[in-house]
Amino acid sequence: MPERVSYRTPFNLILRHNTTRSPLVKAFAQALGVDLKAPL
Repeated sequence: MPERVSYRTPFNLILRHNTTRSPLVKAFAQALGVDLKAPL
């Protein structure tokens, strides 16, 4: 019954800027809904 019971946890993704992103990091960021090309 997800409409009645749910659990949310905030998640932060911290990355160094100006570094090459591995495909794994890119996929993880995409799964979190993070736009790696967005300005800081």
